[in-house]
Amino acid sequence: MLAVSLKPTTKSHQEIPMRKALLFAAGLLLATQAFAQSTLPAIDVTAAEIKAFIDALPKDAISDRPIRVVTVGNGKAGVY
Repeated sequence: MLAVSLKPTTKSHQEIPMRKALLFAAGLLLATQAFAQSTLPAIDVTAAEIKAFIDALPKDAISDRPIRVVTVGNGKAGVY
């Protein structure tokens, strides 16, 4: 048997403000993500720099000196 709804297809008074609120929230979320994804400069460490660094290390000791340290935003990142 086929069920047929006799309700009118108009939107309720509560549905329209809720839809506007959801669209506003989605737009706000997308806008904040666009601003949050700023790019930071890339730092390259070449194979020659790594080889020169390794060759300069003392042969009879363990070293924890960084190859390169850069400031990234509010912190620092290093290649060890």
